[in-house]
Amino acid sequence: MITTKRQLAEQVLRRISGGDVSDGSEYDIREIIRFIEQAVNALVKSNFYASLKVGETSIGPQYISTFRSLPVEFDTELDLAYLNIPCTYLDLPDDRGVYHISPMKEQHNAFVPVRNGSATLFSHSEANNLEGRIGYWLEQNRVYFNQNIAADGCDKVLLKLVVASPENCGDDDLYPIGSDLELPVIQKVLEIMGITTETDDVNDKKNKK
Repeated sequence: MITTKRQLAEQVLRRISGGDVSDGSEYDIREIIRFIEQAVNALVKSNFYASLKVGETSIGPQYISTFRSLPVEFDTELDLAYLNIPCTYLDLPDDRGVYHISPMKEQHNAFVPVRNGSATLFSHSEANNLEGRIGYWLEQNRVYFNQNIAADGCDKVLLKLVVASPENCGDDDLYPIGSDLELPVIQKVLEIMGITTETDDVNDKKNKK
């Protein structure tokens, strides 16, 4: 089933109201939509960690947001080329929230992620060469490169981020989450709001039998 954030919020309101929602509801649907975004972020991250435990590392394509032709800039104080990350991404192990960086027309020639500080650690070893490929590391909202790629002709890059709640996804746009997450998201929002519905009470009693 394909849904939107507003439709999910309306389902939350119906669960709270036990049916149709009255115009005088004390709950603001805009606030519930923000809770939905928080719930999706939490559940996607939790599911990813669970997958890691069983050896799975793949990320669903619905959570990958692509940003084209992002400009590469240069920090003269640090003497480093860098890229500003345009939005918040999921904080995943080994910085996997930054899924891919490459020249615009050379996705096959992706840059290599390295740990922050490793450039200094391996500066005098062959390991820092990365077999001739360009490396990068993350620092707050920036990506730093180990070479001045703009001076080498790569002044714009392709960036892919793991974003559970895309910031450019409007409340009435199709929301890119799996249908298997819709019910858990609703339940998570109710949990965030500290609300226990009659349906939840019934389920709890059934589970205790």
